[in-house]
Formats: sequence, C-alpha cells, structure tokens
Amino acid sequence: MQFADTKWKIIHASRKVFAEKGFHNAKMEDIADEAGVGKGTIYDYFSSKKELFETMIKEMAMGFRKLIQENISEDMDFDEKLKALARVKFEIIKNHKDIENLVFKNFSNFDESLMGWLEKIRNEMLEYFEGVMQEGIDSGRIKDINPKYATLMYIGGLHFLSHYICHMEDADYEKEKESALDTFLSIMFKGLEKKCL
Repeated sequence: MQFADTKWKIIHASRKVFAEKGFHNAKMEDIADEAGVGKGTIYDYFSSKKELFETMIKEMAMGFRKLIQENISEDMDFDEKLKALARVKFEIIKNHKDIENLVFKNFSNFDESLMGWLEKIRNEMLEYFEGVMQEGIDSGRIKDINPKYATLMYIGGLHFLSHYICHMEDADYEKEKESALDTFLSIMFKGLEKKCL
C-alpha cells in the first residue's frame, strides 16, 4: 500500500512541476521536494524523467476516462447521457486548470508512442459518444444525421465553452456554469431533435 501511495505522490507532484516549469526545466529534485521524498526514491519507481512524464500523462488521461465512465451509465437515456457528459467536462476543466499549461509547455515532448496511446484513448471515447448519437437516431429522438460529425461538434463546442466558464472567478462560476450549460444544451438539443411534421 505504501508503495502505491508513494508512487502516486510522485506522479501528482510531477504534474504540478511539469505544468509550472515544462519538461526540460523541471528537475527530479524539484519533483522530489514537491512530493516530500528523496530524489533517489523517485528512481525506485521511474527509470527516467521521461518515463515519469509519460506515466503522469497516461494516469491523467485514464483518470478522465474513468470519471466519464462513472458518471454515464447504460441505463441513462440519450438526453441524460449528453447532459452528464457536459457536466463531467465542466468538472474536469474546473478541477484541472493546469491541463493547458501541461499541454502547451510540454507538447514537444509527446513522442510518437505517447501520441499514439493518447490517440487510441481519444478515439475510444469518440466512438462511444458516436454510439450515443446513433442511439438517439435509432430511437427517433434526433434527426438522421452523421453521428461522427454530430459528436465532434458537440464535444468541440463543449470544450471551448467549459474552458471559458471555468476560468472565471469562483464567485461567478456556479451561476455562470448553470446558465452556460442550459444555453448550450438547449441549442444542441434543438438542433439535433427530429422535427415532427
């Protein structure tokens, strides 16, 4: 148990240091200090800074995927699934504002192997939500449109909106979040719904 706890502390600390300093400027000593462990302890778990960085990115991606899976169940109907995705997206961005710095400062260190792995995870999630869109089509809830492009438009719009709202002051966040979600979902459902003649 202590092994897992120490490893997680190191991964969590590395995320903060990489976000603040970038991969090249981050030192193992900085990560060790942030984690409250000796520098040598890091090497008990990771052979290099690169391995630690890649593990941190993968753990973060898997955590986001798990959060989505935990909040969206198969017994939900089409509307409930899209609403749940919207709320989870806002939660992720609000609680992980360092994502932008992590990606912006460290993108050049995403090698082909890591990029391929992330692409696989992204495609799995896109395929899942394409399936949700197809459910909406098959049930007659939404019009017969290309589910892939509908998914990309939904997630893309949600991405930009959540980033905008989640960088507001905390005092304004809750109020603006609900207003933004209501507006976004109203527009999306109105555009997707099947018109009855």
